[in-house]
Amino acid sequence: AEMFKTPTVSQKDAVAIIYVEGTILPGHSQPALFGSSGAAFSGDIRKALEKAGKDKSVKAVVMRVDSPGGSAEASEVILNATRQVRAGKTFTGRREFGREGKGRGLGHQ
Repeated sequence: AEMFKTPTVSQKDAVAIIYVEGTILPGHSQPALFGSSGAAFSGDIRKALEKAGKDKSVKAVVMRVDSPGGSAEASEVILNATRQVRAGKTFTGRREFGREGKGRGLGHQ
């Protein structure tokens, strides 16, 4: 998973974009010797969502998902984190299909 970069402190309103790329797995990523592991870890995604949810300058959160799926347990962790964000901020998700950028919205609950 590619999380959003360390933000600079800003007084302006912002939109957080959280990228979920690869197979969804439980836990946290480990440093990879040769770059990305090709997996999205639920602990990392939850942490990014919580950070965006607590940041007062972030007014909306977008989660872009390019994943074939994965662990049901890890997906439940991510779902619960998105519900926490939705309670206080505008949230939307977009599922990508491959690298073409064609996708569909994940909807709003």
